[in-house]
Amino acid sequence: MLEHFHYSAADNFRDQLTNIKTAHENLQAQKDDYIRQLEAQARQIISERDQTIAKQSGQINEKNELINNNQETIHDLVKRNIQLQEAMKQQQALMEEFLARQKAFQALAIKYGHKLNLSSDEKKENYEMAKKQVIEGVEPTNVQIKNI
Repeated sequence: MLEHFHYSAADNFRDQLTNIKTAHENLQAQKDDYIRQLEAQARQIISERDQTIAKQSGQINEKNELINNNQETIHDLVKRNIQLQEAMKQQQALMEEFLARQKAFQALAIKYGHKLNLSSDEKKENYEMAKKQVIEGVEPTNVQIKNI
């Protein structure tokens, strides 16, 4: 019986070692699976981060392009504004010249058109001639205006 006990104890010890070895292998397998899962999660996180960085870089590039386009637009608008101011100055000068000629024409029409005893056709002809001379910038003289 002692031998049976000894054999039985050895079998139990061997079975326990086998169980421990199997448990160790199972734990090692679980550990390896867990490490693989962590590595996969890490790769996924890194991939998502890289995608986010790429997306943000694209957005930054788009915003920089918009900023550059806006700066070009502002520069063009400033140029146009300067051109518009110059055109307005020229328009003002032309308006002043027009008003001066208009006053001169009105003075000539009054001076030469109404003082004479001319027919209405002759008055109209003198009016048109004086108007043309004022528009062309020619100072009318008595010689230039018919019948004066």
